Amino acid sequence: MQATAGVRAALAISGLLLGVILIALFFNIFTGGDPEAGGSSTTSTTTALVPQETGPIEILEQICDPPGIGGFVCANLTSGSPDEYQVSWEENADQGITIRLSFFEPMAVTEIQWTNIEDPTRFRQNYRAQSLTIEADDSVSGPVPIRLQDQQGTQQVPFSAINTTNLEIRIVEAYLAEEFEDNRFDELAIDEIVVIGRPVTSPTGTTVPADSSTTLPETTSTTTG
Repeated sequence: MQATAGVRAALAISGLLLGVILIALFFNIFTGGDPEAGGSSTTSTTTALVPQETGPIEILEQICDPPGIGGFVCANLTSGSPDEYQVSWEENADQGITIRLSFFEPMAVTEIQWTNIEDPTRFRQNYRAQSLTIEADDSVSGPVPIRLQDQQGTQQVPFSAINTTNLEIRIVEAYLAEEFEDNRFDELAIDEIVVIGRPVTSPTGTTVPADSSTTLPETTSTTTG
């Protein structure tokens, strides 16, 4: 007996619904989907590391060879005291003068500020650094040669290091001392050295805190060049 048109329509609709149910069932089985989880999503955010501004680097230790004359010792280079670091250039010209500066943490160095004596008479009466070599922990090409200007006060010395805890500065040549007011000294004098840079930031965005508890030795001034 043939089915009526109404029965055939009902069977067709039932088959269509069954197909939709089976398709949905297979989709959940193979994708492991949760109908309610389909509308949720997770997001992750990253924080860009902003480099710190450059500034004077705190010096952990300074070692000079030779160490200095009387109270005009190596520590004067970085302590901000009014006294200079002085050594006899005439006695040490052959081997040069070495200055080693150490930092509390790895630093990216951008420049060095070199300060000579300000007083014009004393400036000429002493020897002044002329040619340097500067080397850092991360140097791959060896010491960098630098030539200073023969001028009073502060001058910017270009030097770059990406990740270093030390700088070694070697003075290899000096400008001649001149006689002024019947005085001429055999000392080479440097007023101050300031290293400019910033801490090296780790991938996690943290930096090693600086330990400011280290104190520099006290010095007693003596009269010299």
